[in-house]
Amino acid sequence: MSQEKPPGAPRYLGLDTAESAVGAVVTGHDQTVHAVQGDVFHLYFSAEAEAENVSRPRSSFRHSTAELEQLRKNFVEPPFFTEAVKTLRKCGLVFLQGASGSGRRTAAMMLLWQRFDDQDTKYRLLTLDQEVGDCGLDPESVLHRELLLLDLSSKDAGDLERTGNQFSTFHAAVEEKGAALVVVLPTGASRIQSGSFQPIVNIGRPDPIAVLRNHLREHGIRFDSQQLRKLDAELTTVPMHRLRLFALRVAEMGRDFPSSGFVRWTELARDALIDYSAAVAERVGACAPAQRALLLASALLDGMHADAVHAARDRLLSRLDFPEDERHVLEREGLDEALRQVGVNCDATRHLRFDSPQYSAAVLDHFWANYPELRERLRDWIDDCMWCPALTEADRDHLVYRFAIQACRTGRGLDLCELAERWSRRVGSQRWAFAALASALRETDASTAATQVRRKIYEWASNPALRADLAGILVVVCVRAMANAQADQALVRLRLLAQNSNAEVAQQARKGASALLSSGLSEYRRFIWRMSLWLTRGKRTDADLFLVISEAAQILDTGSRRRPLIGSATIRRQLARCWRASLNFDDSVWGERLRDWVTMAGTSPSGIQLLDVLAEATGGELSRVARVHVFTRDWARQEVNTDERNLRRRTFDALSIRMDRAQELDILNGESE
Repeated sequence: MSQEKPPGAPRYLGLDTAESAVGAVVTGHDQTVHAVQGDVFHLYFSAEAEAENVSRPRSSFRHSTAELEQLRKNFVEPPFFTEAVKTLRKCGLVFLQGASGSGRRTAAMMLLWQRFDDQDTKYRLLTLDQEVGDCGLDPESVLHRELLLLDLSSKDAGDLERTGNQFSTFHAAVEEKGAALVVVLPTGASRIQSGSFQPIVNIGRPDPIAVLRNHLREHGIRFDSQQLRKLDAELTTVPMHRLRLFALRVAEMGRDFPSSGFVRWTELARDALIDYSAAVAERVGACAPAQRALLLASALLDGMHADAVHAARDRLLSRLDFPEDERHVLEREGLDEALRQVGVNCDATRHLRFDSPQYSAAVLDHFWANYPELRERLRDWIDDCMWCPALTEADRDHLVYRFAIQACRTGRGLDLCELAERWSRRVGSQRWAFAALASALRETDASTAATQVRRKIYEWASNPALRADLAGILVVVCVRAMANAQADQALVRLRLLAQNSNAEVAQQARKGASALLSSGLSEYRRFIWRMSLWLTRGKRTDADLFLVISEAAQILDTGSRRRPLIGSATIRRQLARCWRASLNFDDSVWGERLRDWVTMAGTSPSGIQLLDVLAEATGGELSRVARVHVFTRDWARQEVNTDERNLRRRTFDALSIRMDRAQELDILNGESE
């Protein structure tokens, strides 16, 4: 496929916002950016590709009330869950042990959501990534009554040791702030730090029949309890996420064969419960090398056109330096016969069909697990397959997602980063660059691959000269994928992207950060704390970012809170430090936001505290006082109606008195408010 750039072709993607809602794509060519309506998430993930995600566990930082209610309806308390609830209430901390596939992560979320009766549905997912600019287990990052989850289920002994070294101080901060922390331990681990107090609860496996019953009810499936109990023996060791998939398959069979009845639906859906790994290993062992290549290509492109599978097989053999078949093409068996020999059929439209979608997934699992020395070449083969003319855009969505699963399973998140970087350069391929990165971040947040991708994005974002096409994609990834479970980490990277040398990318990064912070009180508090530290370095880009996110209305808004952000003395001190650094620049940088603040100061009950912050920001330093004085004096003198002019004058006088006090001139002048 040609790599030439047609006139007007989009070169990079960014993010635009309508009010506080993130929902418009920005596409640009070279240095020009154009707003285009549309939803970023749905642009990049088709409904069909997203449906495959049902078999894989996911987490989210924020759940809507409806989502939370559905989770609660489906949740079945595992054995000893009540003990974990009591431990968390008593200690503010609980360590969860349990077998793999027992639903520890879901149990951890439910523990946190039940901790405080008046709490919303948010929790913060902790990471161990402090070395790349994230909070990690920083005790300074803990907020009052915050919900915290540390998932160590995929970590090794070395990670546990490093965590233990930081944990005592972090736990002390959790206790001091009255927060709640749930730690999910790896299977078989007993503690993360020897000799320290660690309240551990070993939760059991929930009743699988009860779990399945709830999922079936979610899909509106009518069933007989006795019929359901007949499945008990089969479900004893099935992981919780497979029960969800099984319920979905039963619902599908119910729609396709409504008159067959529940027993028949469960029979047709049983493939969701079967472990095909042994059967796949046996078939692969019986295949010749070229047949193995065809089997792998068929599994990767299951449901797609046979011509694409044929091309993918040939390309794979070439990638693996397999000798060419010297026989004349008419001497070889036809494609249908070759497919039949590896257990694959074509339907009437020449699209491939395995007997079970779980079988094709098991084939992919087998090859990626058993041929580690081929993984790099398999990655490049995926790139080859993507541009086969016989594939549709929906096919490519599936292909990226299937590869992402294998990359995540084998801890090769950097393979996804490599392909994303390549596709960001290719005209019309940015959607799949986004999909490659987002898939890793949407899998299991504590996984090796997710950590690798987050670190790579940090590395990319740290380069101000990063290409605009890739940087624009990273903005969307941070806002639409990473922020879903790692809002703090997304904001750290957006701050770096706001330093990009391309002005449009930098602007979109600032807008993305503002959109995320507009609805996240906890994130806003931590981000202002960080901004107050970053701004000491004197970077204009940090001042620009602070001034975008410091809208007076947000700082004064109480929302569901008892008091606005400005009511916190800590927040006021941090805002003052941010303003102090920003005032070192000329008023073309901060003038618009200062006008916003003094305007709101006269119209809000808590607005006078904005003036306290501004006065403290001057620090009594003459040049800062002069800048603010001249700007607000001119603002107060502008031609407006009488009431507005009087209000502005009172605001100006109140600010002047406070700045005089900051200069310790109020006593000399005998002025008081």
